[in-house]
Amino acid sequence: MLVMFAKLLGITEGLHRYLQGERLDLGRAAQCKTAILETLRDLRTEPGAEDVFKSTMTICEERHIQLPVGPRQKQKRLDGFVVESACGATSNPTTPGDFRGQLYYPCLDRMIQELTHRCSDVGEELMSGIQACNSTTATFLAEDALKSLASHYKIQLKSEELLVAKHFFKRRLEKEKVPDIATVFQIIDSDMFPTLKAVLQVALTIPVSSCSCERSFSALRRLHTWLRSTMGQERLNDLAIMSIAKDFLDAITPDNIIDRFAQLKPRRHILTLPPQQEK
Repeated sequence: MLVMFAKLLGITEGLHRYLQGERLDLGRAAQCKTAILETLRDLRTEPGAEDVFKSTMTICEERHIQLPVGPRQKQKRLDGFVVESACGATSNPTTPGDFRGQLYYPCLDRMIQELTHRCSDVGEELMSGIQACNSTTATFLAEDALKSLASHYKIQLKSEELLVAKHFFKRRLEKEKVPDIATVFQIIDSDMFPTLKAVLQVALTIPVSSCSCERSFSALRRLHTWLRSTMGQERLNDLAIMSIAKDFLDAITPDNIIDRFAQLKPRRHILTLPPQQEK
């Protein structure tokens, strides 16, 4: 089961990280979701389950793990109760057919169902509208998708603006690439395309989440421990910034920081190491 979940959850791990990222684009998220659904549906075939079962058996043989055979024993704490279901009476899967029917297909179907209905109804329409704002998609500036997004936020999108914008970006894309919605928003002029500019602004605002704030609170729990209960607010803020912005901190050379600190004002002690004399 661990091998099976490692394979299935490894497919959705990229989408999970992308949805919690700071540079989230729901148009691309919709494309990633569709690609993951197609991948999971392809695993619904017989060869997919066969590969997972073979990899499970290989790992068990390498680690000398003996799979249990026969029905599982009932728990003794249920002796005084009446149980109508067949809990504890199912046998462990020992063949590829049992593995597919009891474990693999139910988990796979549940994941497909959850991903299908995760952004259904209004959310699916909004994601289609945001996807139409992205120049890299096939539905770029699609009128039906953009109007559903605009009507949800009570924006009177004009069809004339879309017609002009399609010809405008058709010429623009021949000369240069427009990678994301933010670039489209910067190119669009507010005087020439006022309603389309408002729709693009909504598309850029919706993905804003609280993941960064939640990560900062998690970092504070690791910094402000019981052994640091007397820490001041200024030092705590500095340590929190260093922990949250760790990627930028790793790119800084420590020697440059020492040299800058040494040049701030005259000091009694020399902070640089003396030159080594040759023997």
